[in-house]
Amino acid sequence: MRKHLVYYALIALFGLPLVAVALLAVFAGASGSALIDLVRMGWIGFVLARLLLLFLIVLAVRRLWRTFPRLAASITALTILASGAFTVVKSSSPSGIYGFVGEIEPMNDAPDLAPDLYHKDHFWRLSAGKVDDCFGLICQHYGRYEKRGDGWVVIHELKEPYVWKLNFSILGFRLISDNGATAFYPRRIIAFPRPYWMPDWLQ
Repeated sequence: MRKHLVYYALIALFGLPLVAVALLAVFAGASGSALIDLVRMGWIGFVLARLLLLFLIVLAVRRLWRTFPRLAASITALTILASGAFTVVKSSSPSGIYGFVGEIEPMNDAPDLAPDLYHKDHFWRLSAGKVDDCFGLICQHYGRYEKRGDGWVVIHELKEPYVWKLNFSILGFRLISDNGATAFYPRRIIAFPRPYWMPDWLQ
């Protein structure tokens, strides 16, 4: 038992961080970002937190298989079905809640510029064709999203309207225009506004 604990601890302390860096390097190459910039923005913690959660789930299921194999089989089957259904649903529409990781010069960090938004959790909400830019419980209408012949788009409706191409997956989305692409906004696990002291990777 003690050997297993040491083995799992070594995986958590050394194996998972290496996997997180490798995944982040792949993401950096695909997005055109520099790996060091993503690390400075806090993406390493964001990826590592999800890997650690997945690792703990695998350990729990493994223990369950050894103790209650029939119950474990039922839970595993339900989990696979639920994950498949979630993937299908979220791959067909961009609706959901998306966060910011390592946001540069956020409005909620400027008390003189926007005192009502100061130190509020910043996230996107896409629902029923509407796009809201949210700071805590305060949501501002940004525009709308719709599917066209060449894919999904976001129509920005503040001041002069213009159209973004919406590139999304079950992991998150980015907006693309002729001038380039925005940052990648990851899909959030939590659906409620988080306290400002909570780090980016806990969302």
